[in-house]
Amino acid sequence: MKQILILFIIFLSCKDNEIESKANKSITTIEKHEIMIKQDIDLELLKEITLEKALENYIKPKKINEFNLNNVTYTEFRIILKNHFSKEQINQAITIKEVTWDFKTDSLVTVWYQEKEEKWLPLDLSVYSKFTEF
Repeated sequence: MKQILILFIIFLSCKDNEIESKANKSITTIEKHEIMIKQDIDLELLKEITLEKALENYIKPKKINEFNLNNVTYTEFRIILKNHFSKEQINQAITIKEVTWDFKTDSLVTVWYQEKEEKWLPLDLSVYSKFTEF
């Protein structure tokens, strides 16, 4: 009788593991689906929405940099910022956030944000190959 009871307990524990395993697979599938939805970056929308909304809507950024206009090297990558500020402003400690996401399979998109009225608003963006060196 003890042997039957032990076999019954083992059987029940296996069933519990099977149910738990199926539940975990379902959660994983849902998480993957959510990630896939978040990967579709809309460039036109990205030019309009705040940094907070972009972080909510899209996958986790690959990189986030923060710097002041008066303390950064203006390589060909960041030269675009000079189109948005006067020479006087370029020499001020205006804080910029530079956020880069993976975009499609072989590209990146970087957006530059400036804080205005307690919101980080997009200034400009650039799409480029993952293999580009600046």
